[in-house]
Amino acid sequence: MTNLPQALDQAKRKAHATAGQVGQKARETGQSVQGEAHEATKGSLGQFSFCVVTWLSMGV
Repeated sequence: MTNLPQALDQAKRKAHATAGQVGQKARETGQSVQGEAHEATKGSLGQFSFCVVTWLSMGV
């Protein structure tokens, strides 16, 4: 059985690792949305497409 200080250290390490994974996923998602928005503004609908992609990326 682990003692309390060891359990706390393990919990801190797990929280730190999870935060890093969440941060990486957020960066990847942001880059993907940015790329999609850039591509959308190239199309015939231009700014309207950009607004729709931005709006959808916000989870609305």
